[in-house]
Amino acid sequence: MTEICKSWLFVPADSERKLEKSRSSDADVVIYDLEDAVQPARRDIARRLVADVLQQDVPTVQCVRVNPVDSRDCADDLAAVMPYAPRWVMLPKLRSPACADMLAEQLRAYDRKADDAEDATAVVAIMTETPEMALRLPALEALNPRVRAITWGAEDLSVAIGATTTRGADGEWLALYQQMRSQTLLAARALNIQAIDTLYAAFKDSEGLAQYAQRAARDGFDGMLAIHPAQTTVINTAFTPDAESIREAQRVVAAFAAQPDAGAVQLEGRMLDKPHLTLAQKILARAR
Repeated sequence: MTEICKSWLFVPADSERKLEKSRSSDADVVIYDLEDAVQPARRDIARRLVADVLQQDVPTVQCVRVNPVDSRDCADDLAAVMPYAPRWVMLPKLRSPACADMLAEQLRAYDRKADDAEDATAVVAIMTETPEMALRLPALEALNPRVRAITWGAEDLSVAIGATTTRGADGEWLALYQQMRSQTLLAARALNIQAIDTLYAAFKDSEGLAQYAQRAARDGFDGMLAIHPAQTTVINTAFTPDAESIREAQRVVAAFAAQPDAGAVQLEGRMLDKPHLTLAQKILARAR
């Protein structure tokens, strides 16, 4: 698995002001959005702006959300940005796993042209925006190895099925979207790639965001999408283990290291087995 990224911030790619502001973001990953955030008439402008920012020295990991892989816009997006080798490309609106294969093939062509190492740019795929892909999630056994993270979203799927809302009166996800969230997490774990929870749209509600992000970390997600710069600090905090959790994880790892041939060990009156070790290692990785 590639380095874990906690916060993934969307930035409209046609806004010079927002692109400039993103240079000082504390997000782990900044996603320059060439798809939903940009009107078709402004995509050429957005591509030029993203190409410029990809050539600048920025502290965050850079990602570009391209248009659906079977569109002409996607080919134009890649032609504009791939010469500058973003660390990630985000693929929206998959209809089947074959969409990831199509994108990977196009990326390999740019790898060869640039004489870079194979698979230099990784893919993060949005898995639930079409009914076709949503139906395939429960049976997903393989995905192109270039896909190293997956996430999910509710809005495009709700439009596709004709739903008028994604949440109930209590503010919680309706059953269908809870199912999509859970299946995205399970698929990521089965594939041993990163699981990224969807965004929290009420960007002024920092308390609600904190609660949602804490639940996402509790449930097993590695990180979360953000739609506003003010959200990234809250998300980073939620996905960073506190000092006591780190100390406990270190004790667990040390106990197993002291007995490398043991399937289970004792620690302070408790019996621990390998799942406890795996969880402790994950906590320490997230802390780093």
